[in-house]
This record gives sequence, C-alpha cells and structure tokens, in this order.
Amino acid sequence: MFQIKQYYYLAGVAVFSWLDPDDLLDKSYSDSKGEFHLIGGTTEFTAMEPVLSVYHDCNDGIKSGVRKLSFGLPDHYITPGPTPRKTMDVGVINLELHYKAEERVDNDPIEWNLTARKQIKSEYDEMV
Repeated sequence: MFQIKQYYYLAGVAVFSWLDPDDLLDKSYSDSKGEFHLIGGTTEFTAMEPVLSVYHDCNDGIKSGVRKLSFGLPDHYITPGPTPRKTMDVGVINLELHYKAEERVDNDPIEWNLTARKQIKSEYDEMV
C-alpha cells in the first residue's frame, strides 16, 4: 500500500496512480484548494512499481487533448498490508511549465469531466 498527498494551486486537475499501464490503483481530481489524496494497493504477487500521472490543460491554449505528466514513486513508500504506513508529499508542481517527459493524450483514462472541472474552477475562483 502507499498513500500520496499533493497540493496544487489550480483546481480540477485529474490525478491517477497506476500499478502498470493496465492496472489503475486510484483516481481523483484536485479539489477547490488544489489538493488531492490517493491510496492504492494490490493483491498481485508481482512487485509494485506505482506511477503517479497528472492530466491537465494548464497553460495549453486551445489544443485538443490534455497534457500528461508521470512520476515513478519510490519503493520505500510501498508497505505491506491494507493500510498505508507512510504518506508521500510530492510537493508543489508548477503545471505552467512544460516538462521534457510530458506527453499529450487525447483524453485522460476516465472521461475528462468538464462539468465537474468547471464547478471546481468556479469554487476556486471564488476563493481567490
């Protein structure tokens, strides 16, 4: 099991954790404060190599699709049992920047929920 807590300044960002490209461990959207929380686990006997993927369209103009940024997670955050023993804080990620390793994808792994994102953005705008 592992657990991640992250903070963004922008709300409505889709975040996912993967065991591998076929196994989604958890998914979430950042809230009106830009925070999200993921927990994931597996009963498979293979070694976990979880990946955190962030899908967003920050600083992206009117291009189709979304930007995808992925991070491998350190092994020492993976603990045995159903309850994570450690929380990883990946810090603040500036999504305005373009990263060499980022990709452009047509859609995120679940449907990009425009209505939910607009609602979250509206709540965020009211806070600022």
